[in-house]
Amino acid sequence: MGREERRAWRRSGGWAWTVGAVLILIGVVVLLRNIGALYFTNAWALFLLFPILGSFGAAWNMVQRSGRLNPPARSALIGGVILTLIMTALLLSTNWGLIFSVALILAGVAMLFNRLLPGG
Repeated sequence: MGREERRAWRRSGGWAWTVGAVLILIGVVVLLRNIGALYFTNAWALFLLFPILGSFGAAWNMVQRSGRLNPPARSALIGGVILTLIMTALLLSTNWGLIFSVALILAGVAMLFNRLLPGG
């Protein structure tokens, strides 16, 4: 993205609509939790949606620029998946031993794919 494109993107609101939508989603979930419609022990973990969306957004932008799923885009994608896994584990109070094992496996698979796939 060139300098002028970045300026136009910022003037148009940039990520403001995404941040607003995430805040509304978090607010609705916290409200439902507070009235007893949902049960999460760690509702604050929903704030991980910001880096998760950032990671997936970065992967999407890299794919759009290069036209393919290159190693940096794959890394950003796997980072988003791992953060989503962590957020889900926090929300559901899952066994951290299980989550840590799965996260290690995903990280290893991502490293192998980045090396073995074209462009790696």
